[in-house]
Amino acid sequence: MPVYHDDIMISPKVEGGAGDMGSHGHFEIQVDGKPYPIDSPDLTGLQIKELADIASADQLFQRLEPSGDTPVFNDTVVQMHSGLKFYHLPGSITAGSHHHNGQRPSAC
Repeated sequence: MPVYHDDIMISPKVEGGAGDMGSHGHFEIQVDGKPYPIDSPDLTGLQIKELADIASADQLFQRLEPSGDTPVFNDTVVQMHSGLKFYHLPGSITAGSHHHNGQRPSAC
């Protein structure tokens, strides 16, 4: 049974399945390495943050291999498809900045 979170319908996790969860608009994305099954064709950056319980002031990035990462602003609309990966950083840090050990976040 779907669960609603701030007007976003979240599908229950399907065991044994990875990637696309069907042909009816069910997708699985990752935020900070955690999977989130969703049922919306697109989400804003703010909706992705709310889904993953991330502060609205924090920065959200979409992982784009091999071309690099791109910022996703609160009002940016992202078309959903399975396999999208996002991560967040505190509001004052930008992508590519040095972290504790000079590495990107490992949860991605």
